[in-house]
Amino acid sequence: MIDSLSERNKIILKEVVRSFIADAEPVASAKISRQKNIDLSPATVRNAMSDLESLGFLMHPHTSAGRIPTVKGYRFFLDCIEGEKSLTRRERAEIESMFSGKMGLDEALHGTSKVLSSLSRQMSIVMTPIFSKIVFRHMKFMKIGEGRLLALMVSRTGMVINKVFEIEEPISESDLEKINNYLNHLLEGLSIAEVKTRIFEEMSRDKALYDLMLLKALKLGAEFMKDQPEEDVYIEGRANILDQPEFCDIESMKRLFRAFEKKSLLLKFLDECVKSESLNVFIDEESGVKEMSGLSLVVSPYGRENSPLGCIAVLGPTRMDYSRVIPIVEYTALKLNGIIREV
Repeated sequence: MIDSLSERNKIILKEVVRSFIADAEPVASAKISRQKNIDLSPATVRNAMSDLESLGFLMHPHTSAGRIPTVKGYRFFLDCIEGEKSLTRRERAEIESMFSGKMGLDEALHGTSKVLSSLSRQMSIVMTPIFSKIVFRHMKFMKIGEGRLLALMVSRTGMVINKVFEIEEPISESDLEKINNYLNHLLEGLSIAEVKTRIFEEMSRDKALYDLMLLKALKLGAEFMKDQPEEDVYIEGRANILDQPEFCDIESMKRLFRAFEKKSLLLKFLDECVKSESLNVFIDEESGVKEMSGLSLVVSPYGRENSPLGCIAVLGPTRMDYSRVIPIVEYTALKLNGIIREV
C-alpha cells in the first residue's frame, strides 16, 4: 500500500505527521502548502490529503477541517525517519554521565528511569529483571537467632536478594560454612531457572540421600528458591503525560491512572517485549492493552546478548517525537547493557 503512494503524497503525509507531532492540532492543507519543500496550492494539498484519508493514513476529526494521522500514518512516518534518528551531543552526554562510575544493577535501573523521563519529556517505565533469568554468583547463609537463618544471594549483575526463614534442626557455624561452599561451587554461573533444576537433580541422586550434610545444603538451597520475587516496574514522569493536551480532560486522566495501577497487565505486556530481543514501537491499539489507547510505547530489552533480563520503555501520546525518543531509548539500553557486562 505504501509503495503505491506517489512521491508527492508521501512528502505531504510526512509533513502532516510532523506538523501534528509539533502542535497537537489537526493539520489544514493551507499549512502544508506553506512548507518550504512543498510547492503546491492548498487545493492540490487538500485533494492529496483526501486521498490519504481514503487509504487510511489520515483521519478527519469531526470538529475540525484539518486532519490527523492514524496508526497507519504514524507507522509510515516511522519507516520514513529510519535513517534520520540521532541524539544531540547534550542528550548523549547526559546518558553517559548517568552511567559513569561503578554501580549495581538496582542503582542503574533507577537512574535509567530518571534519565529516560528527563530527556524524552514523557513517562519512563523500567522493568526489573525476570527472576528466572538472573545469573547466580554466590550465596551465603547466616544464623540470626535460634532456629532462624538469613540467606543472601548475589547475582552476577550485583543484585542482592535476601530471605529469612525458620529451620527445624540447629546448624553449627562450621556446617553453614561447608553448606555455603558446596552450594556456591555447585551453582555459580547458572541462571536461577538452571539453579532450581540443578538443586532438584542433585537431591534425587543416591549420594545426596546418604550424605546428610549434602542433603541439608540442597534443602536450604531449595527453600531459598521458593516464593521467588516478582518482576516490578519503576515508573518516572507521570506528570509529563498529564501535561500533554490529549489528556487534559478528567476521563482521559482516569483512564491513564487505571493503566498505571494495573501493574500485572503492564508486566505481562513487557514480558512479551523482552522475548523479542530488539527495540519495538507500539502505537495505540498495537499494544493490545485497551487502557493504553491514544498512547505509544518505545521499548527495548536490556541484558547480555541473546539473554535479555528485562526492558526499558518510554510511554507517551501517539504524537510523541519518535525521531528523538527512539535514539534515546536505544542509547540508554546500550549503556545499561555495558553496566551489566562489567559486573
